[in-house]
Amino acid sequence: QGSLAYAEILCDAKIIEPTELELIRNGFKIIRREWESGEIELKDDDEDVHSVNERRLTEIIGDVGRKIHTGRSRNDQVALDMKLWLKKAIKELLGIHKDFLSCLVAKCEGNIDILMPGYTHLQVINYLIKHLCQNSSSFLASSTSPFFSLATELLLLLPI
Repeated sequence: QGSLAYAEILCDAKIIEPTELELIRNGFKIIRREWESGEIELKDDDEDVHSVNERRLTEIIGDVGRKIHTGRSRNDQVALDMKLWLKKAIKELLGIHKDFLSCLVAKCEGNIDILMPGYTHLQVINYLIKHLCQNSSSFLASSTSPFFSLATELLLLLPI
């Protein structure tokens, strides 16, 4: 995903031709299918997933495949791919988080007047479910919650 985005940048900068970009796109479609199906062949000279992809792209489309590395270090590739992965993972977590809150609210609405035993300062107390749910869901949904703060910090700290 990162190399394909970078190839588009190279095309916009007129470093590669639109026809070369199309070759790269088609090559990466083939490589993606090979990874997904388990058909990708790893070789002893492959250092990491990026070198596998670049080698395979060059095997499929020829020397044009080497151009995806133009003006970009391996560290740049890794940083970009990590950030793209984190963005996707955080979006998935936010979706799970939202689903969890929806379940919590549904349970609260169905059991709104039930007493639940608890402890404070080593003494037994009784909470109404609605108070627990109101406090929990507002904390979890808040943009100031630790979960949201961590997600934001991670995205801001990563380069690219």
